[in-house]
Amino acid sequence: MYRFLINLEVKEFFRSKRVGKRLIGKIALLIGFLYIALMVVIGGFGLHYGLKETMSGADVFHFVNYYLIYYFGILFVLFYLMGSSPSMRIKPLMILPVKKRYIISYFMMKLIFQFITLLAFLFLFSYSSALISDGYNTLKVLFWAIAIISFSVSLLLTGFLMEKSNKIVFLILVALLVVFILKKTGVINIPELSSQLFYIVYQKPEWLLVYLAILMGILKYTYDILKNSFYVDGVLQGKKENVQELQLQWLDRFGTLSTFLKNDIRMIWRNKRPRKTFFWSFYFLFYGAYLINSYVKHSDFNFSLVLATMFVTSGFLFSFGNYVPSWDSEYYRLFMSQDIKYREYIESKWWLMNSSVLMFSILSIPLIYFGIDVLLLVLAMAVFNIGFNSYLVLMGGLFNDRPIKLGEKTSRFQNTRGFNRNAFMLGMLRLVLPLLVFYGSMKIGGINLGVGVLVIIGIIGIIVKSTVLDYISRMYVKKKYALLESFAKEE
Repeated sequence: MYRFLINLEVKEFFRSKRVGKRLIGKIALLIGFLYIALMVVIGGFGLHYGLKETMSGADVFHFVNYYLIYYFGILFVLFYLMGSSPSMRIKPLMILPVKKRYIISYFMMKLIFQFITLLAFLFLFSYSSALISDGYNTLKVLFWAIAIISFSVSLLLTGFLMEKSNKIVFLILVALLVVFILKKTGVINIPELSSQLFYIVYQKPEWLLVYLAILMGILKYTYDILKNSFYVDGVLQGKKENVQELQLQWLDRFGTLSTFLKNDIRMIWRNKRPRKTFFWSFYFLFYGAYLINSYVKHSDFNFSLVLATMFVTSGFLFSFGNYVPSWDSEYYRLFMSQDIKYREYIESKWWLMNSSVLMFSILSIPLIYFGIDVLLLVLAMAVFNIGFNSYLVLMGGLFNDRPIKLGEKTSRFQNTRGFNRNAFMLGMLRLVLPLLVFYGSMKIGGINLGVGVLVIIGIIGIIVKSTVLDYISRMYVKKKYALLESFAKEE
């Protein structure tokens, strides 16, 4: 039965109108995956033998388990923000003699075996191989690796459930708050807790049953959630909501831009997904503050601390901007049929995103508690986001041609993230470039020079805003008909 479902997807792929473009993209993706996979495998071996060389006489395996909880934290963020939950056209399958459990199981397998999880598994495989080759007990390492895989898949499924259920989001936030309170009160020590949670599987392999039980529970819960949505009404029925009117007359001072700004603010206010994106941007503010609190006490300015200062003000810029212009996909054809200037449409997005940067900059003022240098770096990153990263975000929209259904109930089997790998590469550039700029400048002339260079680049970007937005607008105009065609297709 799984062969039948795979065969259907293969036929759909090769019968697509864009099969040539998609095939080239798949080949390029495969080449990139193989290269990254090779680096990951090398990294797994390098982690063990590198630590062994620098920590002569110490149990490096125990040391890795001591900080493994932070690895899972990073992995969970990658799963949630960059993982691509699969989509399936289940309506045609409902009239075929295919049992429900096969379709749901196939969907869950697609969810688990994706790009990021395969890389995580490869890294774990290479690291476990290094342990075995260095004399560690083969059977115990195998049990430990299975426990780590089980926990990783559990995190992946949790991230998927957070996309589909606000209850799961609430429970996760409550759990994180409890852990934070216990850490601040000294009840628990997170690295020590990590060692107890994971290294114990190597010491006592029977603890593997606990991780398998957790995984089975989450798999069962996910299966039940998907099964309860596997009916015609669950896929087709729209969600009825009361429309709340917003006048927003105070935006009229912006002239013709006010029309687009009002439209975006009303869209965020009235629709669940953009509203959720807005509230999730506050997570970046608090998460950045948490990372600053963690690093500023234990280390000097490094990549992790600088990245944390960027998160503080860039939450809405990145999370909302990643889906421009897909937010307007439902009425994009109406936009393009009106006598409007694309330049004004792009500029309105620029103002909306950078208004959030200014708002979070004001909210970040209490971070002066960690020192004036930290606050200045946060504000410098805000200027850099406005004068540089905002343009990269808009450029990323050129590769984002997946429609978003604002007024339609999200299906459990629908990809709600609109992930695009070209946009992902630009996203990585947004993260890496300011780190390199600041770190390189700091090495030459200290922290003040690093902050100054970020501010100068941001100010230059703001000064040349008109020229840059004109160029981006022309790029969007060139791709206007391709976007219209993509948005017109049923997702």
